[in-house]
Amino acid sequence: MAEPADECALEAWRMRALGKMPPHIGIPGLQREKEVYDMGKKSIGYYNVRKITSLKDMVKQSADKFSNYDAFTLKNSQGNFYGVTFRQFQDQMNALGTALLELGLKNAMVAVLSENRYEWCLSYLAVANGVGVIVPLDKELPENEIQSLLSRSEAQAIVTSASHLEAIVKVQKNLPGLKYVISMDAPEDGDTYISLVKLVKKGQALIDSGDRRYIDAQIDPDVPEILSLRLRIPPTEPSFLIPCFPSTPKRSFGGRH
Repeated sequence: MAEPADECALEAWRMRALGKMPPHIGIPGLQREKEVYDMGKKSIGYYNVRKITSLKDMVKQSADKFSNYDAFTLKNSQGNFYGVTFRQFQDQMNALGTALLELGLKNAMVAVLSENRYEWCLSYLAVANGVGVIVPLDKELPENEIQSLLSRSEAQAIVTSASHLEAIVKVQKNLPGLKYVISMDAPEDGDTYISLVKLVKKGQALIDSGDRRYIDAQIDPDVPEILSLRLRIPPTEPSFLIPCFPSTPKRSFGGRH
């Protein structure tokens, strides 16, 4: 493998070859640059990039390849850090997805609203990888816009954090189609919400009993799995609903609502 200095020379030669570095600017040893570049073409080459067909395939490949490596580093209520491995994440995703199917949310719109956190990613990928269409909402939205987007997206469930739970429970009264409010933080079910923690446990119990509906679910590249909603700015302007496809990002489109 080339020494760091040789790597710098290699990069300088590449930049010059691409016309991004004027001929009179460079580092001493132009011949050395060429030697290193020629050597690099034979020994360094390009990275081999894995072929990924969908987000579900991405998670599976990562769990197989990096099974015991940490995918996330989290902090518990005592302030101690701990890791969630790629395999653990896949298992939790499968469990949550299975539980959501058990709730009857197959092919449903499911929203997620929270700060940047592990449960957001877990919910996002669990829905997109075999349940229905995930609808991510901006955590800075006012209550009236949250209600509007949930209504227009026809969301049947929403996964949210404690900081938004009260507002969601309030607007749910005006949204007859919103069947489930799922709390990321509650350890137990409440009168107006379901615990995400308990859903994961229920889903794992279903998998342990042989339920493979979610695990074996096939991802159709022609069916949208993410719904991106653009706000009305100003409010008098029409909004856009933009479905995104799982393995063909260029095939997204916007529709006025």
